[in-house]
Amino acid sequence: METSQIRQKIAILKSERDQIETELLNVRQKLVRGTVVDQMRKCNQENCKCAKGELHGPFQYLSVVVNGKPVHRYIGKAEDKNLLVSLKKYKKFKDNLTRLNKIQKELTDLWQEYRKNLVMEVTDIE
Repeated sequence: METSQIRQKIAILKSERDQIETELLNVRQKLVRGTVVDQMRKCNQENCKCAKGELHGPFQYLSVVVNGKPVHRYIGKAEDKNLLVSLKKYKKFKDNLTRLNKIQKELTDLWQEYRKNLVMEVTDIE
């Protein structure tokens, strides 16, 4: 890759990195780490449709790992809507961190290539 192309890519990645870092630093509230899963349920009433295999739902559950074990908590009450917002913000935060790491790796690789383009290797010393 040409040196000018490398410089352009570095500039673009630095700009994206700055934007992501600003977003990350603007998070002010605590986030909830976990995921939302949809599950179908059986109510165990004899005459219910679910007894014949037609389950109820889908219902939303918060899925987290506590002390190494998965825990699910039903999300359905109005006050749990804030929980859903926090979970979405956590996912965005995590995605930003992942992208930031990828950008840093790309930048490191580009700087190495840039160095190779600029440095002349001495191969014949007398």
